[in-house]
Amino acid sequence: LGDHKGRLKYETNFINAVHHMAGPRFPYEVVAQGGRVIPFQEMAGFHAVAIVPWSPELCMLRHLFKMRMPLLVPDLSLLRNLVHITNIRLMPYPYNSHDPASDRAYVKAVHPFDPFEDTARGASDVRGMQARAYWAEYSEYLLLPELLRFSSAADLIARLHAMEGQKVSQRMRAAYLH
Repeated sequence: LGDHKGRLKYETNFINAVHHMAGPRFPYEVVAQGGRVIPFQEMAGFHAVAIVPWSPELCMLRHLFKMRMPLLVPDLSLLRNLVHITNIRLMPYPYNSHDPASDRAYVKAVHPFDPFEDTARGASDVRGMQARAYWAEYSEYLLLPELLRFSSAADLIARLHAMEGQKVSQRMRAAYLH
């Protein structure tokens, strides 16, 4: 419940910022998730979906991508900060416990950063910044083609305003079929 309340506060602050910056003449209605699960059927009626995840690992973008719904997601710089916020709240927790049977030397040779301990370091910690950048590269937010990436609430509004949804949807369809 504590994490859920934190997520709702985070979402509420971001949505409020978007509402204030967009103003009353913005051509789209901004709909907050508000702690509920929004069914795919309801989302199908939207012009686009902007995702500001409190945890980038929790949303499987592939499902929304298959709907050919224009998706606006955080760019690398914003995504790194979201990973940091999430992991600070999760630590210490069993997520960072290693399986005793795992070959830690091999894992460290393949991945130079711990996905939990290193990403939860302070915001100005150099190793922490490097770890967040490293692990963000494995995210669907950066790997899927044709996603519209934003760097701030203001950038999100600008991209929504300039978006040609049908063209984005067509490009997503073409990318999915390949």
